[in-house]
Amino acid sequence: TLVNTLLEVYKYEAGRMRLVKTTFELAPLIQQVVNELTPLAQGKQQSLTFTNQSTPLLQLQADKQELRRVLVNFIGNATSPS
Repeated sequence: TLVNTLLEVYKYEAGRMRLVKTTFELAPLIQQVVNELTPLAQGKQQSLTFTNQSTPLLQLQADKQELRRVLVNFIGNATSPS
C-alpha cells in the first residue's frame, strides 16, 4: 500500500495524474466507506459506526476518488491490530 501511495504521489508531482474536483456531500461518502469496511472490522471483533451531525450536510469540492482512498486507508489503519 505504501508503494502504491508513493507512486500516486509521484504521478501527481510529474503532472501525469490530475485531480478531478467535483462538488459532493461528505457524509454519504464516509458512510459508504464505513459500510464497505464493516466486515473487515467485524472479522477482528471491532465495530465501525458513523453518525453525521452536520446539518446542513457538508459539501466539498474535491477529488472524490482520492478522498475515498484516504478514508479507506485511514479507517483500515484504525482497524489494524496495534
